[in-house]
Amino acid sequence: MIVSVICTVRNGESIIGQTIESIMNQSFQNWEMVVVDDGSDDNTLEILKNYHAKDSRINYISSIKVGRAKALNIAINSCNGEFIANIDCDDPSHPNRLEFQLKAFEHFPKSSLITTKFHIILDKQLINWDMVQYNREITDITQSLIYGNSINHSSIMIKKNALLYVGGYNEKLQKQLDYDLWLRLVKKGICIHQLNVALATKRIHKDQSFENKNRLRYLFSSLNVQKDSIIFLKGGINSWILLFSRMFWGIMPQKIRLVIRGWIKK
Repeated sequence: MIVSVICTVRNGESIIGQTIESIMNQSFQNWEMVVVDDGSDDNTLEILKNYHAKDSRINYISSIKVGRAKALNIAINSCNGEFIANIDCDDPSHPNRLEFQLKAFEHFPKSSLITTKFHIILDKQLINWDMVQYNREITDITQSLIYGNSINHSSIMIKKNALLYVGGYNEKLQKQLDYDLWLRLVKKGICIHQLNVALATKRIHKDQSFENKNRLRYLFSSLNVQKDSIIFLKGGINSWILLFSRMFWGIMPQKIRLVIRGWIKK
């Protein structure tokens, strides 16, 4: 069984190597990786060529700037695996990620999408992974969509036929591609499950568009999908209260939000 790992990147020369190597170092080795370079004008493409020369399982596709949704669909259509795992270009994975997610599918064959918990990392921070034990328990987190998008795009593994069933990513969207996809899957009767162990990362850095000049546009796009989720999943009054709370939280500067998160964790 082959797992196809997909990744899209634009101008990721400073970080793409770390992400690719996190896949090369997986305990499960029967994988292929498809990386779509979405119109980079830095050294990203040369880096991808070098990794392909080292390991033929790492395939790259050079594209003009087509946008992330289309780039993801290009990657999907180039995959050979029954299962597709996404990894964003700056979010390295735990060495056991693919192995543990495949085990979860073996134990729960009716599941079509399995995600994991994740660690937040900042800027160019390196992560030192702890050894973890496989826990076969998974949690149905479908209803969590009414509270926002808590699912890390870099942690998902999905059956390819389920992804194709809903038409892949919506190429009309520029933001909230993942949140929109989760909701469309749920509308087709597909539940979302989570392994209760952190096997992925989410990097927050100054170059993320939703954390700088486009943050408000990103926020209101997210709230719009959340609104649709609340309606479809029949969320109660608390869901609507949380939606407006997210709006106020989202307009706070990132530095203040990080300070508050740190204070809460103490």
